[in-house]
Amino acid sequence: MSLEGLQNYSLECLNDYLFTITCVLTVSSDLLPHGATSWLEFYDYREPYRCVLTAQAHSWVCELDLTLLVDYTFTDADFFQISLNSSYHGNSSSAVLEEIYKPVKHIRPVPPSNLSYLGKTDHVVFHWLSGYQENTSLVQNLQYELSIHGDGKVIDVHPVDTHVVVEMSNFVPHRSYMARVRSVPNQIHYRGVWSHWGTAVHWTTGDNSKGETPDSSFSSIWFALFCLLPVLLLLLSYIPYYRWKKQVLIPSPTPYIRDFKRCEVLPGMVGELLQGEKSLKIDSMIEESDSIPSPSPVHYEKMRSVPDQSEQPFITSAAPFASPSMILSPAGTEISFSSWLEDFAATDTGSVTYSEDYCTLSHANTEQATK
Repeated sequence: MSLEGLQNYSLECLNDYLFTITCVLTVSSDLLPHGATSWLEFYDYREPYRCVLTAQAHSWVCELDLTLLVDYTFTDADFFQISLNSSYHGNSSSAVLEEIYKPVKHIRPVPPSNLSYLGKTDHVVFHWLSGYQENTSLVQNLQYELSIHGDGKVIDVHPVDTHVVVEMSNFVPHRSYMARVRSVPNQIHYRGVWSHWGTAVHWTTGDNSKGETPDSSFSSIWFALFCLLPVLLLLLSYIPYYRWKKQVLIPSPTPYIRDFKRCEVLPGMVGELLQGEKSLKIDSMIEESDSIPSPSPVHYEKMRSVPDQSEQPFITSAAPFASPSMILSPAGTEISFSSWLEDFAATDTGSVTYSEDYCTLSHANTEQATK
């Protein structure tokens, strides 16, 4: 088996513009029998790198990973010479398949990652990552394709940045949708093919044609909480105030209107006496011997200081009062009229003519008093 003069073959080597080169070789089975050991050799100014070919249904495939062999990713200036090598039953042969292979001209980008969407009022914003560091020159020379599937149709959008806006009118209510994205070099300086599709994202539209996204749902929840917060704070502040108000002791006016209340319960007759207190005078006193209790030694003791009744009665018209509201008791002490009324109101009988401790008072005409 000899590879010299090899012509009928096809070789496609694509790289991710990082560290990996994947090659697919299509060649006649007569040149590379399945029992043969074959590999591709990548040679640059440093050293050759060996990539072993694996037989597939109609081709041979190999993948060269330089992650552990080089210190940096591919650059615009890198190039390799690719040759085919084979060994079968001790016979070895080789053939150069490509003199100058430049990675910058054969790029298959890595799939975009972290695809997400953000629902707004009238549109949806899709965002993703390129898969490369931002300072990589390739990032600025990539184009993208966002493909949206749902409701029996496909929407393809071709942005040049890592985000795109899609109008909400493109979506039907209560439908499931799927979106995915891929990238490709802009074919100006960086050339290549489309990357594989990145991880898809799924969602379901809401009640209206504008759809329903997690962001809009959270926005509605936050708006409702914001509206209810003042009401909640008002309730929380009113409950302690209401409890405090119930526990506060409201001063009672009872001590200040005690005499007034007592006057209220007096009979109408006593009310008239109160109104005429200033004009009240006792013209005479009628003694009723049959109603006077027998004096005790204590009574005699109290009456020693009282003048003889034969010479001067207790109260006469000639003996003026020091105050119209004062009354002399049998013991000779002065009693205020208001105090007498209080004692009178406390009795159960309600009589205004009888007392066991005092002389009898009664209304009498002046003529009867004279007699």
